[in-house]
Amino acid sequence: MKEKMAGNGRVMLILCAFFGLQSFAAVESHGPWQDKALKSSPLVFRDFKEITRTEAGEIKSVQVRIRGEEEGFENLGHMELSFMTLDPQSMLLPMFLNGDFIFYVHTGEARLGWVRNNRFVEKDLSVGDIYRIPVGSVFHIFNTGKAERLRLIGILDRTSKRRTGYIMEHDQSQIFFFGGDYSVLSGFDEEILQTAFKVSKEEIRELLSRQNSGPIVRVTEKHRIRSAREMRKSYMLRTKNALQGILGWKNKSRREPFNILKKKPSFSNKHGWTVAVNRKDYPPLKYSDIGIFMVNLSKGSMLIPHWNPRASEIGVVTRGEGVLQVVYPNGSHVESLRVSKGDVFMVPRFYPMVQLAFGNESFEVLGFSTYGGDNHPQFIAGVNSVFNVLDLESVALGFGVSSDYLADFLGTQKGAVIVSCHSCAQEVEEKIQREEEKRRREEAEERKEEEEAEERREEEEERRKKEEEREKEEEERRRKEEREEEEREREEEEREKEEEREREREEERREKEKEREREERERKRRREEERERKERSEEEEEREREREEERKEREREKIREEERERMGEEGQRKREEEEERGRRTNGTGEEEKRGRRTNEKGEEKKEIKVSAEMF
Repeated sequence: MKEKMAGNGRVMLILCAFFGLQSFAAVESHGPWQDKALKSSPLVFRDFKEITRTEAGEIKSVQVRIRGEEEGFENLGHMELSFMTLDPQSMLLPMFLNGDFIFYVHTGEARLGWVRNNRFVEKDLSVGDIYRIPVGSVFHIFNTGKAERLRLIGILDRTSKRRTGYIMEHDQSQIFFFGGDYSVLSGFDEEILQTAFKVSKEEIRELLSRQNSGPIVRVTEKHRIRSAREMRKSYMLRTKNALQGILGWKNKSRREPFNILKKKPSFSNKHGWTVAVNRKDYPPLKYSDIGIFMVNLSKGSMLIPHWNPRASEIGVVTRGEGVLQVVYPNGSHVESLRVSKGDVFMVPRFYPMVQLAFGNESFEVLGFSTYGGDNHPQFIAGVNSVFNVLDLESVALGFGVSSDYLADFLGTQKGAVIVSCHSCAQEVEEKIQREEEKRRREEAEERKEEEEAEERREEEEERRKKEEEREKEEEERRRKEEREEEEREREEEEREKEEEREREREEERREKEKEREREERERKRRREEERERKERSEEEEEREREREEERKEREREKIREEERERMGEEGQRKREEEEERGRRTNGTGEEEKRGRRTNEKGEEKKEIKVSAEMF
């Protein structure tokens, strides 16, 4: 018997190694798996974003990356989980989304109203109901309860399935409210709204300014009375639907909510149950290709290790605390995570995983899968193990054991899907804590070594600094001596330059003195030349004046000679004229005229003579 148990243990270890479940033998820990570890894990998402918050409720969301197996985790897209909370008798005002909204009623009761194909559809919702609102459809939600809060957990699918395939419309979710201070109507110009609604600007302003408390509001008494009237109409509709079911009438509506809590579990035993809703159960899911599941583990239970061949899973812990282990391809790494109520996690497609409940309370998870059909999870152990379907000889060959031995080993576990493992979670926790303690000790030792190394580095740095300081002082001294030497050289050079400048100045002074002497001699020479030139000029002028005097004298002599000749001719002419007058007795008047003309000519000649003498 002991030999058989030892063999079983050996095969279990081989199985764990083969499927990468080393977490049962040696857990690789990356830190405490409380909040600090969860924040650093790529499988847990706690970065919640507040979309809106009012006195009547709030909406939060978290982005979830759907990952694959390439390079550890490959980003295959985004999905967004939304958490809506409405106080009793509160309403989420009309709005629409940029994706299909598939939600689950976690607590409370609600009335949903939305527009489908230009027709108003109204549905009453209760705990466990699942409903889908198509992308772009206007809807509002009213919490009909008087004491309990309404809590919805939903997924916003922006990869809606169409005939052309999958279309990613936006990277981020977008909410469009019609009421409150976030209304999309407030973005339009008043003139446009005035024309569209055919009302006045004052009425537009009145409509847009009355509600400023946000998209979640408390319902007034007036609205409650009207809601009660609508509840009676809704009750009559539900009665009609019930009679159709009793009498066998065919109800063609496929838009009724589907209650996951009322569906028969896919598996159930005293250790817990699982249930899944796909497009066969709720046809609207086929448009989004989304599935919904729930896992409920009793105290100290385990969902047997398995993997999902067709879908990744996004889970929300709705009750208790548990342990989630996800194994990477080929067992290269394992994520061991403690999750509690409100945590969101993701398990990639094909990645083996296990869920464990602690021994003090049950553990419940609501989840969404990325495939709307049957997922067919593949279990590693139990009566429905995949090994029981495979050829036993080939499996035994892979483990190096006989087929009979492997058959006995696999036949030991008579349970399936969910089995008792009262201390598994605690053991994993203790193991992780031991690993964490070991890691902390190693880190402490590493820190101590680092501190010692740091001290050595500091001492070495101090020694190096002192050496550098000494070298710096030596360098400074050497530089000072060099500066003094340079200063002396500069002074000597300056002195030599000054002497050279003095010599140059003396030389320049002598040159200037010589230049002055040359200039003085030159001036004297020029003055002497000028004096001689002036003397020559004066002599020349004197000779010129003498020559001019001689010329003038000759001219005067010539004029006098001419005057004497003229006077002689004049006397001769006068005598001839007197003789002629004597001969001409009858021509006395004519002669007088000639005499006067002759006198005038004589006067002119005298004037010419006088002018010549003056010249």
